[in-house]
Amino acid sequence: LIGAVPLAVDRLLTSNAQNATLNRLVSRGLVHVAGFTPSDAAHVLGKQANWDPIAARLGAELFARKRDGRGQYIAASPEAISERVLVTLTRWSAEYILETAFAEDGLDGASTVAHALVQRAVDAHPGIARLSVALDRPVIGLGASAPLHYAGLPPLIGNDCVVPRDT
Repeated sequence: LIGAVPLAVDRLLTSNAQNATLNRLVSRGLVHVAGFTPSDAAHVLGKQANWDPIAARLGAELFARKRDGRGQYIAASPEAISERVLVTLTRWSAEYILETAFAEDGLDGASTVAHALVQRAVDAHPGIARLSVALDRPVIGLGASAPLHYAGLPPLIGNDCVVPRDT
């Protein structure tokens, strides 16, 4: 039953008919679905303080309680899921930047980034044959969250990430 506190949709809805009803309400603008964002993750980890950290933590708790295909929680704690979200955001940012660079070089950007050799290079996978990938110029990070989200880019893209002071 709907109450004063947020509930996970998978705990609230128990049938396909209920899911269909929710989808109709959302499409009409009568219900808004909220999600856990990288900014929420940053609040949980104390890396950002623009809004309510308690609400962010509640979102992290709900998200961490989601179950994977084996029925296990996807994360052990709000902090663990928050860290995973931020690491994933940085990784995806690196992959999209590399995809764009490969496309500019005339390659199929998406398939090139997905290639095992590029993935090994981005991961800095140790081995007898070590691979690396590097952009020929720095990335310029813009936006309020750029200092946080792009701090981990340099080792993944093989070049600096410059974030202007007034971004």
